[in-house]
Amino acid sequence: MSSIAQQKAVAIAPKFTAAASFIGSSLIAFLIIFRRDKKPKTSYHRLVLGMAFTDISASAAWFFTTWPIPKGTPGVYGAVGNQQTCSAQGVWFECIAILCAYDMCTKLELSNKILYKQSLLCTI
Repeated sequence: MSSIAQQKAVAIAPKFTAAASFIGSSLIAFLIIFRRDKKPKTSYHRLVLGMAFTDISASAAWFFTTWPIPKGTPGVYGAVGNQQTCSAQGVWFECIAILCAYDMCTKLELSNKILYKQSLLCTI
């Protein structure tokens, strides 16, 4: 059993890092979408934009941390949700697992483009 201080730290600490990540990724997406000279036409910009949207979704899910957990759950500080919010958060995290696979693929694509100056994807 963890102490109240540990429970508070586990519930509150992710909110700061998730908020910073959400703001940073939102700024990256904003800068790519609203470029003055052109829309995101290169595969590099599309990949970075995809990674930014992936991180925005993951950061939002991490921000909520313990809030969706059913109220009264022992050993969880800040649990104010119900069974439906807990299930929705579970589905959200499962979708983020899929987004992480996409994120890994985009990072492999970017590193391949940078290191070997070639694309793994077919050009469209």
